[in-house]
Amino acid sequence: MKEFYVSEYKYRFTKKDDKFDNSTHNFVYSTQNNNIFVLKSEDIYMENAKTLSNQPLLKDLTENLDIIKKHLGEVNDLLIRELILQDGKQTKAAVLGIDGLVNTTDSQDFIIKLMTAEFAPEHTVSADALFGFLRDSWISMLDTKQSDNFEELYDNLLTGHNILLVDGCAQLLMFDNKGFPARGVGVPNAEKTLWGPLDSFVETIRFNTALLRRRLKDPRLRFDSYKVGRMSKTDVFVAHVEGLTNPEFVRLAKERIEAIDIDTITNSYELIQLIEDKHHSLLPRLIETERPDRVMKALSEGQVAIFVDGSPYAILGPFHLTSAFSAVDDYYNHPAFATVKRLMRYIAFFSIILIPGFYIAMTNFHQNMIPTQLLITIINQRSANPFSTFVEIIIIISLFEIIREASLRKPDAIGDSMTIAASLIVGTTIVESGLVSYAAIIVGCLTTLASFMLSNSRINTAARLFKFGFMIIGATLGFYGLTLAFIILILHLTSLTSFNQAYLAPMAPFNIDDQKDQIIKASIWHMKKRPKIFGALDKIRENTSKAIGNKGGN
Repeated sequence: MKEFYVSEYKYRFTKKDDKFDNSTHNFVYSTQNNNIFVLKSEDIYMENAKTLSNQPLLKDLTENLDIIKKHLGEVNDLLIRELILQDGKQTKAAVLGIDGLVNTTDSQDFIIKLMTAEFAPEHTVSADALFGFLRDSWISMLDTKQSDNFEELYDNLLTGHNILLVDGCAQLLMFDNKGFPARGVGVPNAEKTLWGPLDSFVETIRFNTALLRRRLKDPRLRFDSYKVGRMSKTDVFVAHVEGLTNPEFVRLAKERIEAIDIDTITNSYELIQLIEDKHHSLLPRLIETERPDRVMKALSEGQVAIFVDGSPYAILGPFHLTSAFSAVDDYYNHPAFATVKRLMRYIAFFSIILIPGFYIAMTNFHQNMIPTQLLITIINQRSANPFSTFVEIIIIISLFEIIREASLRKPDAIGDSMTIAASLIVGTTIVESGLVSYAAIIVGCLTTLASFMLSNSRINTAARLFKFGFMIIGATLGFYGLTLAFIILILHLTSLTSFNQAYLAPMAPFNIDDQKDQIIKASIWHMKKRPKIFGALDKIRENTSKAIGNKGGN
C-alpha cells in the first residue's frame, strides 16, 4: 500500500484499486472511506518526486540498489560495480557512477582497487565501523562527502561523483571524480581587446572560479553556492569579497536566487531575468561579461559576480548605465586616449537613437533648417523615389540589420568577404533601382557604424530598438515629438534601479568623487578610493604616494 499527500488529502491505494483513464490521463481510485477521487497524473508525479528525494537510505545494499535503478529508470549509462570486501565477513559494497560524467580510470585506481584489498580485523567490527574506516583512512580521494538520503545521492551522482554504498550501513560516501568533456579556456569573442589578457570564461563553473582565484588571491573571496531548477539543479555561485562588498548586495542576490522556483535554468540571461529589478525596460539592469579580469576589477570595487554552471558568462551587479560605455582597453591605455574613446561611445549611443528620426523629421517637417544647396541635392536624389523618407530609412536600416544577422550566423570559413560583398552589391543596386536615395544610405551607414562602437552588446541592442521608436515619432510629430520622446527616455532612465541602486549613478544623483572613472578616465594616481556608488566597506584602494620616489596626486 502506498500513501500520497496531495493538498489536504491523504490517499492510500494499491494496484488493485488503481484505474487509469486514458482519455484524461488521470488516476481514479477510492479511499478508505470509499470516496471516489480523481487525481491528475502530474500531481502524482510531483508527489512521487518529493517522496523520492526525501527518502532516507536503507541499510540493505540490495534494496538501495533496487530503489536507485527504479528511480533512474532503465538507463544505460549508470555504472554499478558490486564488490565483496575482504574484511573476513564478506561484506557487500557497491561503487556507482554515471558513464561520461566520472573519470573511470580514477574510479578504478583510487576507489575500486582499494576496496578489493584486505582489511585488518580491528576495522571490521561492524558495518558502521567499516564504513568509518573507509571514509577516514582507506580511500584517498580529496573531495569526500557523507550523506544518508537519496536526494543528495542523486544530486551528486548526476554531477560527476562516485557513490559508495556498504551493506548494513545506512550511510553513503560521495567522491568528486568529474571526468565529463569540457571546453578549454579560449579567447574572448564578445569583449575583444588589443592589449588585455586573452583568456575567457567557459561553460564549466569550476574552471571559471579557478580563473578568478588565479587573479584575486584574497582569502576573503567567497563563493556562496545555490541550486536553481527543480529538474536541472544548476549550480549558481555568488562571488563577493567578505569585508569589502556591501552586505546589502549579497543579501539581495541570496534572497532573489532562493526565491526562484523553476524547472530548469539553461543560461545566465535566464537567471538575470529572474533576479534583476522588475522594470519594463529594454535596458539591462544586470550585465554579463566573459572576461575574468573584468570580474576581478568589479569585485575589488565592491560589486558581486554571479556564475551559472553551463554559461561562459558571469553576471555583475549592481550595474550602472555609465559603465556600459567603458571598454576593456580603457584600462590598458593612456587615460587621455581612453577618455576620447569614451566620449565617442556616448556620441555613438545617442547617434544610434536620434540620427534616423532626426533626418526623417527634418526632411518631412523642418526643411527650412537644411542648407539650401543640401536641400536641392536631397530633392534631386529623391525625385524619382516612390517611397517616403520614413519608408526609405526603414528599408535601408532593415537591410543593414539583415546583413548584421547574416554575418553572425555565417560559417567562419566564408569570412568577412561575404558581408562586404553583400553590403556593396545591395547598396549600389538599391540606389540605382531608385528605391532609396544616397542620403538614406549615409544615414543607415552612420547608425550602423555607431552601433559597432558600443562595447556592450545589451546596450547596443537596446539603442537599436529605441531607434525605431524615435523614427516613428519623427515621422509623425517632427522635432517636437522627438524632444518629448527624448525627455521621456531620460525620465525612464532616472526611474530604473539595479539592486536598488540608482541606474544613472553617479550622474544622477551626482557624485563628484566618482567622476574620475566615468566619462573622463583619470589616471590611477587620482583614483585612491573605491567608487562610493557601490558602498564598499573598505574605502581605500590605493596609497602608492607614500612609496619612496612616487609622486601621486590627491
